[in-house]
Amino acid sequence: MEEYSYPLNQEPHDPNHIIQEEQEPRDHLKEALDQFQATMECVVQQVERMENIEPPQFYQEQSSSYYEPFPQHDESFHPPQPLMDETLGVLVQGQEEMKRDVQNFMAALDAFVNKSLHKINFVNLILIKSIAQKKEKRKRRERKTGMEGGAAPPADAVMSDAAPPPQDHQQQHQQPAAPTGVENIPATLSHGGRFIQYNIFGNIFEVTAKYKPPIMPIGKGAYGIVCSALNSETNEHVAIKKIANAFDNKIDAKRTLREIKLLRHMDHENVVAIRDIVPPPQREAFNDVYIAYELMDTDLHQIIRSNQALSEEHCQYFLYQILRGLKYIHSANVLHRDLKPSNLLLNANCDLKICDFGLARVTSETDFMTEYVVTRWYRAPELLLNSSDYTAAIDVWSVGCIFMELMDRKPLFPGRDHVHQLRLLMELIGTPSEADLGFLNENAKRYIRQLPLYRRQSFQEKFPQVHPAAIDLVEKMLTFDPRQRITVEDALAHPYLTSLHDISDEPVCMTPFNFDFEQHALTEEQMKELIYREALAFNPEYQ
Repeated sequence: MEEYSYPLNQEPHDPNHIIQEEQEPRDHLKEALDQFQATMECVVQQVERMENIEPPQFYQEQSSSYYEPFPQHDESFHPPQPLMDETLGVLVQGQEEMKRDVQNFMAALDAFVNKSLHKINFVNLILIKSIAQKKEKRKRRERKTGMEGGAAPPADAVMSDAAPPPQDHQQQHQQPAAPTGVENIPATLSHGGRFIQYNIFGNIFEVTAKYKPPIMPIGKGAYGIVCSALNSETNEHVAIKKIANAFDNKIDAKRTLREIKLLRHMDHENVVAIRDIVPPPQREAFNDVYIAYELMDTDLHQIIRSNQALSEEHCQYFLYQILRGLKYIHSANVLHRDLKPSNLLLNANCDLKICDFGLARVTSETDFMTEYVVTRWYRAPELLLNSSDYTAAIDVWSVGCIFMELMDRKPLFPGRDHVHQLRLLMELIGTPSEADLGFLNENAKRYIRQLPLYRRQSFQEKFPQVHPAAIDLVEKMLTFDPRQRITVEDALAHPYLTSLHDISDEPVCMTPFNFDFEQHALTEEQMKELIYREALAFNPEYQ
């Protein structure tokens, strides 16, 4: 999914209108929204007064093409100057007040989102509990099979005495709390009561009637908007993403179809799950796609850029879960191809889930392999050099970049373009040897040979705060030659992850994913039909 775009650090320009922090954030939102609506109504009322006054003859004669048809009027008529002045004043004042209202609303949204993120501040204790429970789970399994207990828990895991009895991962996972805040979003029953329409800041959000009010917007992007809602049938809070005009662009429509099919195929604790595809009220008017995912609290990008303290154990646990999920994904014969912090979702229990599979591809595929994948900062050298036969190693490179960003709280290779990106990574890992160029075509080899020679830097000296074992693992992930890069399986077995690694609790996908539906040039109607069938699979009663 797209990254959230709340301006978390933005402040209103006018300090006199900053909403006081001691008020509840949910009250801030309601107050700011009410004020904006009141200002808008004032402006609209004044404009309506003007609409009831016939336009001056000057405008009728000089700009008739813009104003026709207007009713005929007395040529001697002139609109009252006081009304003109009053209207101009209202519009100017309204413009300024609406600017202020928007600033107030964004400040309120800032406070609300930050309050939601503050719950992450409790993860230190929860993290220790989660890791301790995982270790205890492994010990129970080993005792059951007659094996000796595994590695001793870390010293700080003694706090696990305060934890609830160890349970399976799925049982200990807590349902994310429903966001609270804007509770007066208009809701209207539609299509005989089978659907509910919400008006979210001017955007129509129409879902089946099982998603009862209240509904809360939690994110937005180029695709549309994301809202949290309660499924009254399952009593589970979900994140519903609306993809507006989903079929206007064939490439985007295929990405949507691909993600739906992939996530329906996968079933893993570290891969986000699809809970529902909302069917369209009318099949013939199917334009917007609504996908419901399990609800998480935040993403790794937001955590990295926040003031949340991250311990070594946090970063280690997040890395382990990324690799655990990636092992499952790769075993399904799938490359993610767009791993980045914003595509790694988190909750307050420190559970991590990989999301956004719109760019995923089969590992053995060559027809569709292009360099236009993976956000630049996390892009492997073989992609920067236009290699056409890349492998699962591209995801491993991305994980190495993400882990170092976690540890250093800033991107490892923030390239401005692909040339700068290549230079940044060579400045750190050094210019590759001739032996390392074997996987490249001749054009790429010539390009590398004409670049300046860069000496490899010491990771340990550049990142002295990072544990030596973590440095060793990262260096194996950030190897220029993908043929020599560490695999996900070997990364999980690396000494740095010994305290977490448990091969019996790192499942694989038993059935490889089938991309056959992409082998044909699908029309818009065919893609609509395929997504419609997926929606009916979740909602057969809407057949």
